[in-house]
Amino acid sequence: VTQPDGRVLAARGTTGVMRVARFDHRGNLDPEFNIPTANGSIASMELLPDGRILVGGSFTTIGGMARQRIALLLRDGKVDSTFNPGANAKIRKVMGLADGTILAGGSFSQFAGQTRTRVAHFTASGELLPFAPTLDGTCYAFHQQADGRILIGGTFTTVNGVPRKSLAR
Repeated sequence: VTQPDGRVLAARGTTGVMRVARFDHRGNLDPEFNIPTANGSIASMELLPDGRILVGGSFTTIGGMARQRIALLLRDGKVDSTFNPGANAKIRKVMGLADGTILAGGSFSQFAGQTRTRVAHFTASGELLPFAPTLDGTCYAFHQQADGRILIGGTFTTVNGVPRKSLAR
C-alpha cells in the first residue's frame, strides 16, 4: 500500500509471525514506524483517509494486543486501542468506502459479537452498520463502482439465498 507521501506499507512473515513495515521511496525501513508483529497472516491491508492502517487476516494478536483477525494501526504503526470489533474466522479482504465506512470479507460468521455471514459493514470506530449480505462461501474481494454500488467476489453460490455464483452486486 502506497501512502500519499510515497512511503510504502508492506506485510511480510515467516513461520507464523507477520510484521507490518513501512519503507521510504528508496526502499529503506522507516525508523519512525513501530513495526507491529502479528501471530498469524495478514491477508489484506487498507490505508484509510485519515492515515490509519486497517489490517485483516488470521491473527489473534498484533503489536502485543489481542485483536481477533482485524486491527487498526495508527500512523506510527502502533495498534489503535479504541478499535476492537473482532471476527471469529479469517478476514480475507478489508476495504474503505467512499463514504468513510469499511467493509470486511472472509470466512467469518460473527463480527463484533453479532451474526455477519462472510461480510461486515462498519464505521471506522468499529460500529456495525445494517448492510449485511449472507454468503454461503468465502468473500475474497470487493469493488466500489462509480455509482456507489458494491461488487462482492468469492467462492459463494448464493447471496441472501439468491443464486449468484462467485460475483454479486
